[in-house]
Amino acid sequence: YTQVFITVDCSCSGTSIFNSWRRYLNGARLTNVVGSDEPQDIYIAVWNEMKRIAKPNTFRANQIKRLEDTGLIRKMMKSTYVPAQYSSSANEQERRLRYFNDYTLTPAKLNFTVEEMNVLYKLWHIALDEVSSMSTVIGWFQARAKELIERGDKTIRFTNSVGSVMTQGYFLEGRRKVTTFHHGSTTLLIESNYNYYTDKVDTRKVLGAITANITHLTDASALCEALWNYEGLFATIHDAVGFPPSQKLDGGIERLKDGFIKATSHNVWQQFCLDNHLAIDPQTPPPVVGDLDLELI
Repeated sequence: YTQVFITVDCSCSGTSIFNSWRRYLNGARLTNVVGSDEPQDIYIAVWNEMKRIAKPNTFRANQIKRLEDTGLIRKMMKSTYVPAQYSSSANEQERRLRYFNDYTLTPAKLNFTVEEMNVLYKLWHIALDEVSSMSTVIGWFQARAKELIERGDKTIRFTNSVGSVMTQGYFLEGRRKVTTFHHGSTTLLIESNYNYYTDKVDTRKVLGAITANITHLTDASALCEALWNYEGLFATIHDAVGFPPSQKLDGGIERLKDGFIKATSHNVWQQFCLDNHLAIDPQTPPPVVGDLDLELI
């Protein structure tokens, strides 16, 4: 008998979810959603794509060899990739790349030059979407959200595979001055500033959050799909589940796979339009590739 649980990680990868939504086999393979001859690494895949499309002699070969040997290039890619899949801005992505170069690579004497960094940043966005589906998915949801804002909607709704409903509303803040008595004094008055929400939509926050929120809601539904009828001891946190070391662990992994399939087979594109009374327009089709059979997960 033991209370030590073995915990396995599962679904909290925006890229995995994006490629499952898109039914995109190559993207799913790069995040190990489906099997391949050897383990894949999405962060290195972005870097390799950047090198592939770069003009000859863009980067110093000796410096790149030393950098790749240390593994720091993977950390650099990951430090920017993870926030990017949850809709960090282009400015924030550039800041993270340059910060890593300045404060991690430079002390190790492995840094890119200013000229190399300028090119690296330009290649980053091209390689990122080619490998990850990121901009494709984020762009689709942001375009639909803009339609809602322009139509005058104040909030956006989405229902996940288990029926949980998200209502997203971000509003601009205003500030007002409030005059009050100081410590009960009837003569000494003080003025304080207070923030309050207006009824005006904060477009920047809406567009920045919409894809991330739907992704997290999908991630949450995967655990619900996996464990809603499980009988026995288990522990969960965010996207991971723990079982006592036994055959139950193997069964738990199968449940996680099944939960991920059910959560991402939910038609997010159609559901988003239905929840928000948007026409399903052939002119704005969802970015589905269609060559991934989710049963391969």
